[in-house]
Amino acid sequence: MNDLLISIDDAIRNKNFYAALFISLTLPDICGKIQFPEEKSQPRYIAWFNLYLKDIYIGSRPNCKPFLTGNDLYAFRCSLLHEGSENISTQSAKRILTEFILIENGPHLNLFDIEGQAILQLNIVDLCKEICGGVKQWLKDFEDNPILIEYRSRFVKIHPSGTVIDGIKFG
Repeated sequence: MNDLLISIDDAIRNKNFYAALFISLTLPDICGKIQFPEEKSQPRYIAWFNLYLKDIYIGSRPNCKPFLTGNDLYAFRCSLLHEGSENISTQSAKRILTEFILIENGPHLNLFDIEGQAILQLNIVDLCKEICGGVKQWLKDFEDNPILIEYRSRFVKIHPSGTVIDGIKFG
């Protein structure tokens, strides 16, 4: 998991915002699978979002409508990963939003109502850092959890050139 967090930081530093975004949107899925292994993808994504990201998007004002819900972020993840689109209007998981406008620099979390369409403008760097912050907190919360400890042994690993595994040299 730390390798993915490092990859996101590297991608942001190199202005590879698509890579940072794609990886970031998969992290709640991965964490949710570990934390809620019996749940399907959508409910575990939303449950994880509600625990680790929800407070960022509600605002501090009482009775404030959230900028972003777990359903909307899940719909964005689905739309982006499966269709390459920031438009979530056809995603059944969405609740508040219909579309995202992504910017590389500038304001973050501006909600627009344009002809009845709820559009959320996001600063891509801020979004990725917020998700990574949630993951870092989750890792602290779960560091001694046996499920996470066992999962680490199965997590994808990209081996450097010249690695020897079972007597076979790769690369």
